[in-house]
Amino acid sequence: MPAALFRDIVENCADGVVVVTEDGRIVYLNYAAEELFGWPLRRALGQTIEILMPKAFRAAHARHMGVFRDAGESARRMGDRLLRTYGLHADGREFPTDISIMGSESEAGRVYVAIVRDISEQVETERRLEALANTDSLTGVSNRRAFIARAEQEFAAAWRYKVPLSAAMIDIDRFKRLNDKFGHAEGDRILTAVAQRLSATLRKPDIFARWGGEEFICLLPHTDADVARQAGERLRQCVETLGLTDSGIKDLSLTVSVGVASLSTDDDTIDTLINRADQGLYAAKANGRNKVVIQRSNGQNREQSAA
Repeated sequence: MPAALFRDIVENCADGVVVVTEDGRIVYLNYAAEELFGWPLRRALGQTIEILMPKAFRAAHARHMGVFRDAGESARRMGDRLLRTYGLHADGREFPTDISIMGSESEAGRVYVAIVRDISEQVETERRLEALANTDSLTGVSNRRAFIARAEQEFAAAWRYKVPLSAAMIDIDRFKRLNDKFGHAEGDRILTAVAQRLSATLRKPDIFARWGGEEFICLLPHTDADVARQAGERLRQCVETLGLTDSGIKDLSLTVSVGVASLSTDDDTIDTLINRADQGLYAAKANGRNKVVIQRSNGQNREQSAA
C-alpha cells in the first residue's frame, strides 16, 4: 500500500490514533485524536503520553505497558468493563475509552500505536440499563434482584469478619383493603410514598428494596438483634406518621408490621435470615399488626408493641 494512501486512511480514521516512542513521548496524533484530547499535534509533540490520561490511571498504564513490552506481544486491548481506561481532555474533562495498543519498528526505533475510542455514550447506556435492571419501576427503590446480589456480599463479609448482620421485613397493613377502597392508582401512590419514607429513614449502609407487592425488605449491616429491633421500630413509626392528605383522601391511616431477625448460628444463610425475618413479620400480623417482632433462631419471638 502506498505510504500516502496509508497516511490518508490514518488521518481520516474516526478513532483517535496516538503514536509514542518507547520512553512514552508523543510523536503523532491524527485529527480524531487531536479533537478527542484537545491537543493539537504541534503542542503535543515531544510531551509524555501522561498528558492524555488522568493522574489516577498513570501508574496502572505504566504497569500495563511494562507487561506488554515484556510479553513481546504485537497487540493488546487495554481495560474492560470492570476496569475502565480513561482519557483526559486538555480542559480537564475525563472520559471512558476503549484502547488497543500495538508495537512497531520505525526509522526512529520502536514505537507504540494506540487506537483510542471515546465510549461515553456506551457507558451511559450500560449505566441506565443496569439501573433499570436493579430498580423497582413503581417506587424507584431497589428491586429484589439487586437486594439479593448485595445481601449475599454483606452476608459473606459478616461471616468472614464476625460482625453482626440483621434483616427487617416490612409489610403495609391491610393494603388490599386500601386498594379495593381507593383504587389501584391511589394504591400505587401509597406504595411509592411508603417506600420513599422507609428509605429516607434508614442509614446509608443499609440495603433497602421492594420485595414484592406491599412488602419491603432491609438488610442492616453491623447491627445486632437489639439494635435491629430499634431500627424496626423507627421504620414502623415513620410510616405511622406519614401524611397523605394531599391525595384528597381524608383521615387515611397507614401502618406497617415489621419482622426482624439476626445472624445467630453457624448454619445460617442469607435465606434463613430472610425467612426468620418473614416469620417475625407474620407474627406481628397475627398479633394485631402495627408491631415489630424479632424472630429468634430457636423459634421464639419478642414483640415490641405500637407506641
